[in-house]
Amino acid sequence: MHTTQGEIAKPPLPACSKNPRHMNSSSIILPPGGGRSYNCGPMRAVFKADGAETAGRYSVSEWTVAPNSSGPGPHSHEENDEIFLITEGVMSVRVGDQWIDAARGAFLRIPAGVIHDFENRTEHPATLFNVFIPGAFEHLMPGIVNWFAQQSSGTSQVKTPKA
Repeated sequence: MHTTQGEIAKPPLPACSKNPRHMNSSSIILPPGGGRSYNCGPMRAVFKADGAETAGRYSVSEWTVAPNSSGPGPHSHEENDEIFLITEGVMSVRVGDQWIDAARGAFLRIPAGVIHDFENRTEHPATLFNVFIPGAFEHLMPGIVNWFAQQSSGTSQVKTPKA
């Protein structure tokens, strides 16, 4: 490693960073609220990057839950970790059997296989930033949107979509 005065030494990239999968090399720059939006009952999901953009390595989304509203319901992902960062309000988050009132700035890592959920128990909107690892989650959103639409119309005979 060679540095000049005032520079921070950067170690060489590890071999694992030379991923043979081809990720889109274009930068993604979005304005606030930008991305691909999905309305899921009392929730709104906005996907920032997923699929071909990340070669399925991760999915980045933002989830806003209306005041006094439930979220997705208890679920787990057998092969995916999730990272949550609360960016607005207070989100009640279930991790295993424990509920946590997570305020703006709170960080949570949910390992694969752990049952989790989130909901907004306050009078103000609450938003969390989500990273889903590995990715390839967004392709499930049309089915999730449809499931929530059926729930609100009372015609649901479809099982909750699995991620």
